[in-house]
Amino acid sequence: MVAETGIYITWVTGAILISIAMMPLFKPQFARISLDGFVDMFRRYWAHMIVVFSVYLWKDLLDGLDRILMANTQLDMTFLVYAIEGDASLWVQEGLRHDFLDVIMTHFYVMGFMTAVFSSFIYPIYFDDRHMADRVSLSMFWVYILAIPFYLFLNVKVTGNYIQGMETIA
Repeated sequence: MVAETGIYITWVTGAILISIAMMPLFKPQFARISLDGFVDMFRRYWAHMIVVFSVYLWKDLLDGLDRILMANTQLDMTFLVYAIEGDASLWVQEGLRHDFLDVIMTHFYVMGFMTAVFSSFIYPIYFDDRHMADRVSLSMFWVYILAIPFYLFLNVKVTGNYIQGMETIA
């Protein structure tokens, strides 16, 4: 558990740092980036940050609960997803499989998605757009809350472990 959490924290920290590093590229033309701006950001939007980052604190708790549920109930809904999509994911994997794409898409899945999520949160709060900051932080919070029942009670295994001939890439 500690090793898994450690690498996850590394990914989250990396995503935050990349989001901050990209701010000069995507900032509005009239805006200036300074250290004082980050201090003001924390002073003005600490409640937004607590709401968003609480989601990442819940992750470990919910992962533990999910493992207990899986061990005791054997909930597995993989067959339902397979009934809908069949071997389509295998065909896509076979058609697009390339070592370069494997590496690029795995890293995008891990770091790129998190960076996009953090950027969409950090930019409005840094540039003091309260209306957008409220919307983004509450959207992130509610998406996570609404996903919890699906995450806990609609467990689906990794596709590579279910479909014959399919490899788990990452």
